[in-house]
Amino acid sequence: ADEIYMRLSHGEPLRTICRDPHLPSRSTVQAWAHRHAHVARLLDLGRDNAARTRADAVFEALGGWNYFRPFTPEESADLAQQAKARRPRRPPPLDDDPPTRRPPLPPHVRAKLKPGGKGT
Repeated sequence: ADEIYMRLSHGEPLRTICRDPHLPSRSTVQAWAHRHAHVARLLDLGRDNAARTRADAVFEALGGWNYFRPFTPEESADLAQQAKARRPRRPPPLDDDPPTRRPPLPPHVRAKLKPGGKGT
């Protein structure tokens, strides 16, 4: 299971991995995953790692991001403006709205709540 996980993490498909003569067949691995949650989790983590590795490669190919470069003043101001725009705003209170009141309790419920009433 460890070798399958490592190879999945490197982006190799399970179909190709299971063609290796010293590894179990794909149907066996899938049966293990169906019967044992930890094997299913390993397969999922391996595939997820491969997807993240591919995404990182695409990100780097598109120019990436230098995490060690400080923001310029213009970038800082732009980020602050974006954060301000995303902040939710409360609607102003409406003065003409009457305060909400709960409806009165039915008489049989009020009777139970009174001291000396039924149910106390």
